[in-house]
Amino acid sequence: MELRIRRNRCAEVALLPRFELNFALVCVKVLLVLLILEAALATTKEFRLQVQVLEQDKENTVSHSCIHDQIIEQRKRPGRKVYSVSAQVYAEPDVFKSRQRRGRVLLDVSERPKRHTDAKQPIRIYLNYDAVGHSSDRDCRNVGDIVKLGEPTGASYSGKPSCNPQGDPPIFGDCWYNCTQDDIAGVDKKHRLRKALEQTADWFRRALSVEPVRGNLRLSGYSACGQDGGVQLPREYVEEGVANADLVLLVTTRPTTGNTLAWAVACERDQWGRAIAGHVNVAPRHLTAEAETLLSATLIHEVTHVLGFDPHAFAHFRDERKKKANSGDRTSYG
Repeated sequence: MELRIRRNRCAEVALLPRFELNFALVCVKVLLVLLILEAALATTKEFRLQVQVLEQDKENTVSHSCIHDQIIEQRKRPGRKVYSVSAQVYAEPDVFKSRQRRGRVLLDVSERPKRHTDAKQPIRIYLNYDAVGHSSDRDCRNVGDIVKLGEPTGASYSGKPSCNPQGDPPIFGDCWYNCTQDDIAGVDKKHRLRKALEQTADWFRRALSVEPVRGNLRLSGYSACGQDGGVQLPREYVEEGVANADLVLLVTTRPTTGNTLAWAVACERDQWGRAIAGHVNVAPRHLTAEAETLLSATLIHEVTHVLGFDPHAFAHFRDERKKKANSGDRTSYG
């Protein structure tokens, strides 16, 4: 028995366009998948390239290590004076004034006191560069000079301990430092130093207001001001005082180890605990065009330590009435 199946030619003709349409859709989908894969690969390649660039930038970026806490701990050692106290005279704040009402006053009660403008003015920072490069045992003047960093043992260099941040163990301070060309503060570096510090002083003038010292700012001169040998105060600062100043910063350019660009400490405070003199040291090897932006930020950071913004100085914080701030409120600066 023979079975024959007849196929309608019209049906065959109708199925042909449908098949071609399905095939075209499949091709489009394949192309879309390929395009997506290509885009993903390109994105991955670009991302890897960006990561490589960021890693290279990270390697080339200079950073700053703040050693303020270590300095404060060193200054607490027996026989060392952390700071001196010199009383100052300040302009009386015209905070409250009351006015009597003219005419009849009920029960002699005056009007409620009205607040007037207070006496706070932009802080005046005086920069003294007299000590830059003038310390024979702490400033690098020639290549190969051996100078003190911190307070090494012995009155003169005996070979040990030598500063070696990469040593085992590393020696960062209280050691003898071997000067290189980068550690010498030449004319160009001194120019960068003045520019950076003047910008810092201007930043604080715009950012911080204090009760101004009335008359000249007088310092005690009890001992050298600062750290690592400090800086001897000029006699006129003690006898005559400094005009138009609320804070005196004595500047040095002594070497540092590691990636410490600068450090700063307060050395004299007034009767209320407010800093009136400080020592700022900037390492000459970081006085470069490449480190200019970081140095500006670092100096602002370090001068805030002088002003008292660190855990060791919170006890000196007072409110506008000169009362010590509560232990839970450490945001006021008198």
